[in-house]
Amino acid sequence: MITTEQAGIVFDPLITMFDVDTAGGSLTQRYNVIADEYETDRALFPMALRPRMQVTDPNIVDGEQSSDQTAALAVTWYKTVNSQETVITATSGDYYLSGKDLIVAANVTPGSTVGLRVVAQYVNPNTLEVLRFEKRLSLSTQTYVEFNPAVAIDAPNYVVVSPFKTTRGQQRVLTGVFYAGARDISTNTRVSYQWLKRDGDNYRAIVDTDIEVAAVSGRQLTLNIDCIGDATYKLVAWHTDYADQRREALVTFHRQWSGFDVVMRICKGKILKNNVQWSEAEAVVKVNSSEISNPGDYFRFLWRFYRQFGTAREGNTILGTGVTSRADRSLSGYDKTRTPTFQMEYQPVSEYRLLYSRSTGHPIASSNNKYLVGQVLERDFESYN
Repeated sequence: MITTEQAGIVFDPLITMFDVDTAGGSLTQRYNVIADEYETDRALFPMALRPRMQVTDPNIVDGEQSSDQTAALAVTWYKTVNSQETVITATSGDYYLSGKDLIVAANVTPGSTVGLRVVAQYVNPNTLEVLRFEKRLSLSTQTYVEFNPAVAIDAPNYVVVSPFKTTRGQQRVLTGVFYAGARDISTNTRVSYQWLKRDGDNYRAIVDTDIEVAAVSGRQLTLNIDCIGDATYKLVAWHTDYADQRREALVTFHRQWSGFDVVMRICKGKILKNNVQWSEAEAVVKVNSSEISNPGDYFRFLWRFYRQFGTAREGNTILGTGVTSRADRSLSGYDKTRTPTFQMEYQPVSEYRLLYSRSTGHPIASSNNKYLVGQVLERDFESYN
């Protein structure tokens, strides 16, 4: 006779731990109201949400009981906006899948919330039972204010203008830069700018008689360099939400003559023979040892002519102005004891300035209501006896 009895197999339940890790950010963003920036900006630095499954099997007698079983998960992600839930299947865009991970590449607008739900399934290898796990996440944004304002101008504080390096019609654009802390928020629509010009001990608004100013547009000031003498400009900038925290920056321009040499050259009649009917001289200007072709653009020249006899001068005739001058033989004479001599005086000319009426003291305007400008002597010519 044969007797049988069946034995049952009983498995202790698995110990499971399911969670979602964040990488490259956090579920709650920070938004700087002043800088208009997200920390961290997910459009630039996406955040990854990574499911993680840890399983401990107490039925394992010989070996490690605890192991990472993330790879064995079947994962589905859902997104909820305005109470509407949709399954995420995309592999690119604002919310997309990368393996089992969900990549968040979108910022959450302050005041709104994006809900996420992840469902994971795991097959118990002992019983083949499908275990189901679910976790809900919420993405939001907190606003904050961090405001340490500063303003700068993209130019040195002191700018030297050399007349020899300035061409007619040349312009320079000054641009202001406004900071909130270390952040450049110059183009923020809530930032305002005002350009002022120094007038004596005070600063005033720029007016149409400031002919060196070609244009004022927000944080930019466009200057006509050939119209600038000595001038200081101030940029005032502020955030409209914090108008009491105004910041200022200055830039000073100085017109400086340097690096030049002016000499006289006798072009004709240096040796006066009987058949020479005139003498001619010209002004020569060298800048950094190189002769320039247009000295009359920078200087005005006054010419005199006399005959030197010992320590005495005879004649002392004013020949006129210009880069060149000519003296007829009648001024030189034929007496060898008298030395014919050219005398040249030069004075630099100013930047282009408004021309004023001597009778009214007001700027001279043309028929089409445009102001007349010109260059004048920096100093008057000296008098000679």
